[in-house]
Amino acid sequence: MLAILLVCPTNARLSMKVTEYVLKEIYSPHQDPPFCLQALKSDPHTPFVDLVGLTNISIHLADVVMNKTFAMIGPLVNQTADPKLKMQYDLCYQLYESNVDAVESAKKCVESW
Repeated sequence: MLAILLVCPTNARLSMKVTEYVLKEIYSPHQDPPFCLQALKSDPHTPFVDLVGLTNISIHLADVVMNKTFAMIGPLVNQTADPKLKMQYDLCYQLYESNVDAVESAKKCVESW
């Protein structure tokens, strides 16, 4: 999320409107640029926001996905009888918990802008 402003230093004016070109410039280094572009374009506000707005959209998308997945993993840890699978679920749970915390930190960071 913060990478939006760091990856694109020439466009780091926060009030700059996000164009198709800016979106491609920001996400082209990503592992899966088409996925990123599709995710951002799924929000109807994307064509009308500046870089701060785009950051907020990115945080919101990450927040929804992280919390949904985190909620699904939790019960799996206790439902499986397979010790190896339980270890894997537990590790996954811990990683998602860390990512949920990172998204919460990102929200607070953006609020301070």
